[in-house]
Amino acid sequence: MRRFLARIALVGLLAGLASCGGGDGPTYTWLRALHAVPDAPALRVSFADFVFRENIFFGTVTGERGESLLDDTGASTRVTVEYFDWDGAAAGTLLELDAPVAADSISTLILTGSFDAPEPMFVVTPRRDRPLDRLYFQFAHADPGQDALDVYVTTPDTDLASTAPLATVAPLAHSESLEVPFGATRIRLARAGTLDVVLDSGELDFAESTLATGPGAEWLFAVAPSVAAGASPVFLLGSSGRSSVTIFDVGTVPLIRAIHGAAAVDLADFEVLTEPVQVLVDDLGFGQRSPLVPAPEGEAVFAFRAVAAPEEPIASAIGAPVRGTEYLAALIDSDTGGSILFEQSRLRSVVTEARLRLAHLSADGDLVSVHLAAAEDEPLSADTRVLFNWPPGLISTHFSVEPGEYFLSITTRPVDDPANETDPVLVGPVPVDLTGGAVVTLTLFPPLTEGEPETLQVYDDRLP
Repeated sequence: MRRFLARIALVGLLAGLASCGGGDGPTYTWLRALHAVPDAPALRVSFADFVFRENIFFGTVTGERGESLLDDTGASTRVTVEYFDWDGAAAGTLLELDAPVAADSISTLILTGSFDAPEPMFVVTPRRDRPLDRLYFQFAHADPGQDALDVYVTTPDTDLASTAPLATVAPLAHSESLEVPFGATRIRLARAGTLDVVLDSGELDFAESTLATGPGAEWLFAVAPSVAAGASPVFLLGSSGRSSVTIFDVGTVPLIRAIHGAAAVDLADFEVLTEPVQVLVDDLGFGQRSPLVPAPEGEAVFAFRAVAAPEEPIASAIGAPVRGTEYLAALIDSDTGGSILFEQSRLRSVVTEARLRLAHLSADGDLVSVHLAAAEDEPLSADTRVLFNWPPGLISTHFSVEPGEYFLSITTRPVDDPANETDPVLVGPVPVDLTGGAVVTLTLFPPLTEGEPETLQVYDDRLP
């Protein structure tokens, strides 16, 4: 198995907080929050008794912030968790609860579960004095859908059968903060009492820091539900208070899908130009989309090759897929015979919004606008328009709209008459269901016969 080597960078905390913790003078509590709710939008966490109000996205953790802990504060503080709507506006309160706090301790709020049934958990850990000269790991089980897990932290070549777990963590519980050695490290999670590994980090490097805060670090790792493709149902989200890291299982690979939008080409293969060539998708016909297929990690040359003329690729493009991400590669006609549009996808389904994008594959077509109307006979206007004057030969990024059931229309604006206020309807109105966290690609294919209109396919991006 190929190893994945990742150096964990340690970024310095604000100098004013570097020496806090213990001793004479004011006492502090440290606060942070972690977002591990797979179907939730961005969240805002506020610790009411302190100056802490930060926005977090799924799979991220806030920085560790020290706040003065007054004598009359008590053992808890009120926490409010708000969520953001599809348009980025604050939409309402998801949770209100009391967070435990203590002097010279780190209080971490981990949000997990689902948007409709969030399950918050708190980890309160005494914060060791700085400078810190040792390395400590702590694990929190933030996936209520998984059973208890044994946590192994070893050197990369250690056989699990020859060692004992560092800790065992039950769902919504956490381990103690335990000392581990610096250097090459491998983290494995196995179902408790077995050697059935559900996550293998591969080789990581936790080197000593050269910062003024000391060579050591205190890492909290949350076992969070994964939305990335791969065999592992979880990933690790770690925070040292000064930096954060996302760790996927070594079996997690980038994924890519191909769309054939070059009308002049019959069947095409989609390849990676390695030695030998890797065929990712074969015999893809015009107007078709492939399933998601594994892609190589790192920089590579991707190409489409006509099945009827395999001597040279029709088109090629350089991409650099990253573990845990998904991509779209579209073949389109061009003046040189063909070109590739390469776009990263945002496929996580969020219940409070629908996401769509437009792949305008008619390279010499007109500008187009996308409209979503509430009724079939609703007049099209700026109020119904969600994408304006999108040029041919480009793929938009996914953008958010209010979830619901709509009638979709696509209008044109001829390039040779941009001042014309009348935009002819190219497609629609057609009903589209954008409820339930839909993620959609609207694909506008060029005509097979010159002079005919473009055709539209509506693809569900959540399908494999």
